[in-house]
Amino acid sequence: MKNSIKTIAFFVTFYAMLIGFGANAANAQFSKAVVVLKGSVHNEQTGKAFPVKISIRDEKNDEVTASQSNSITGNYLVVIQLNKKYHVHLAGEGIVTKDEVIETPVSVTTVQITKDFTIVPTSTVTDIADGSGKK
Repeated sequence: MKNSIKTIAFFVTFYAMLIGFGANAANAQFSKAVVVLKGSVHNEQTGKAFPVKISIRDEKNDEVTASQSNSITGNYLVVIQLNKKYHVHLAGEGIVTKDEVIETPVSVTTVQITKDFTIVPTSTVTDIADGSGKK
């Protein structure tokens, strides 16, 4: 009889632990959900890939995430948090800097957002400004 009580107590304890770990696992899954922000950066006139530095600043915390687009493909990939507003800043040699705002959704699962950027070379701006009309 004593062994039966010990066995029952063991299974009750074991079951309670499983339920507790299950709840923690669900919370962990929720907290690990993120936004995968990806896309490409290309020259507005030529369509060619262009390497730029990408800075993403969280509007509330001022935390900055940095990345760089691939010089051959123009692709970039950054992991940021859900339910936030970010300021995206693109900068590089020979381009006009670009700024945009991205708001990430509320979700319990990882979300993928594709955002492509086109950049304008500074030479285009200079040519238009000096009246040469070159593009």
